[in-house]
Amino acid sequence: MATYIYGSNVIANMTSNSSVSQIASASSEYGTSYAAWKAFDGVSSTAQGWVSRGIAFPIFLQIRLQNKVIARKYGLFSARQVESPKDWTFEGSNDGVEWVVLDTQVNVISWINGGIKEFTINNNEAFQFYRINITSHNGDVNYVGVSEFSIYEGTILYDNKILLSSGHKNYRLEKTVSRENAVPVMTSALNANVEITSSAYNASDYPWYAFDGIVNATVRPFWFTNSTPPAGGHWLQVKFVKPKVITGISLASLLITGSSHSIKEFELYGSNDGVVYDKLYTNTQLNIGTKIYYDFESSKAYSYYRLNILSSYNLASTVGVNEMEIFQKKNQTMYVLETSDEIDFIKYGMKSDISLKEAVDNVKDVIKMNLSLASGKTFEHSIDMSKRRVDKIMLG
Repeated sequence: MATYIYGSNVIANMTSNSSVSQIASASSEYGTSYAAWKAFDGVSSTAQGWVSRGIAFPIFLQIRLQNKVIARKYGLFSARQVESPKDWTFEGSNDGVEWVVLDTQVNVISWINGGIKEFTINNNEAFQFYRINITSHNGDVNYVGVSEFSIYEGTILYDNKILLSSGHKNYRLEKTVSRENAVPVMTSALNANVEITSSAYNASDYPWYAFDGIVNATVRPFWFTNSTPPAGGHWLQVKFVKPKVITGISLASLLITGSSHSIKEFELYGSNDGVVYDKLYTNTQLNIGTKIYYDFESSKAYSYYRLNILSSYNLASTVGVNEMEIFQKKNQTMYVLETSDEIDFIKYGMKSDISLKEAVDNVKDVIKMNLSLASGKTFEHSIDMSKRRVDKIMLG
């Protein structure tokens, strides 16, 4: 497991919502005296910071940085305990539209006036946009407030890494998430490979509209229930002709009447007969409008995938999905190394919690050569072992 040392806050001190090549924004601001940038001015004070106008959740506070950074810790300084966030997600994005949840905090009530809380996260992806998306606070009837919002990169101090070894060679396994939608753009509920169904739908708000490739949270077409849910909640289902291994989805909820119809809690299930379902994933955080990705581990192929919506944000009987995507399994690449020196372990070493149960999709040989200036370089080249046999590689 990696141990990190953290430097200074990566957010430069701001003097307006657009300064020092950064842009601060929020879902609302209680006037210019409590604008979003006040949470990024470097002043930790109970009398200064960002304050929202009202408590119409969800409420966000956002920063666009000059460059992408890998956030591994963030901090929140409380002005007043009752204004402080209680439930929220810390999210990253590279376009301000599609967000990845990096951290989830629930029932954080131990704030004090002028207190700071810091949260370390497991993140290795660089983002330019970061935000806290707040879904409840600690009781003030008028506001949500944050005095200071800080973000920190981390430098690895020590890292336990391993390489697999067999036959005098060493191996690294690396998984990458596929973002290719397994469901084609639908123009009806049924095509040659996919069928879309649901527990209910309102008038002409058909379930297949959640897979029509059109992302607009406030304008039709979309799937909308507008009816009393069955036991266990409303559901939206995809049936594939051929079973698929799915390891991720994305969801964009409706915003047709604010966030009332947005998804709050859901579960994802897989089945091969439409009768017996296995639970694959559970989410308890609000999904508001923008596309959010949810990744999970799975190695079993299913024909049926069912999104079971347990609750919406503000209504007991109705819910809707603007757009949903379903992603097939993570691709796994195996790197083959002839050596096992310190540089190999630093660059190619893996964490010890890897899984050896999944198939390898690609094989790459790592070839190192010494140049005349004694500066080692590494070359990588993909080899399709199913088509040809390689006994020797010569570089000239």
